[in-house]
Amino acid sequence: GAVLPVAAALSGADMPEPEYEGLFDIFLSRPELAAMARTLPADAATMLRVAGVERLRRFLRNQPACTPVALELSLSAPFFAGREISLVGTVDRLDIREHGAVILDYKTGKIHRPAEAVWEEDAFWQALGAFTPADPRLPGFIVASFPTVQLPLYIHLAGASPDRPNVVQAAWVELAAAGEEVTVFGKKITPEQRERAVAERIPQLLDILL
Repeated sequence: GAVLPVAAALSGADMPEPEYEGLFDIFLSRPELAAMARTLPADAATMLRVAGVERLRRFLRNQPACTPVALELSLSAPFFAGREISLVGTVDRLDIREHGAVILDYKTGKIHRPAEAVWEEDAFWQALGAFTPADPRLPGFIVASFPTVQLPLYIHLAGASPDRPNVVQAAWVELAAAGEEVTVFGKKITPEQRERAVAERIPQLLDILL
């Protein structure tokens, strides 16, 4: 929670490190941090603040050129999978970057990304289409390539929202390390492959799951 107000102050690329101080002040003034510090001995509370600032410094160094436009953004959309289902989700952060909108989800634990080649692995999608929802083999088959469908779901919700931001990527931000981004679509994916993933592959995945 303390990271989100800092993200709101980010804009542009290559922020000089002297300008980090203002963001450190925002972080250190957060009530969440103060509440946690009150539960600790004085020396541990001091270390919490020092470690928090250092992690934030590493996070800022890994930030690309960006303009955050929304934090904790609620998304919802109907989905038709034999019946109408209301899908909802909350995006930690939505950026506008050079090539379009990017959805970000902050993670403090281990990140499990989809298999990088799965978006163009026709054999996977053909096999997925042959399953029925009741098939007991289905969960294991999906999890082998999609340990989580959280961000693909968010991409779908964003595309179905009234504002329809042009989402070109989604990523988990690895807060436990240095704030690096682990993307849903790999670096080698082409714009055409990404468009197909958004328009066809993700809806097919959601349809069999729902």
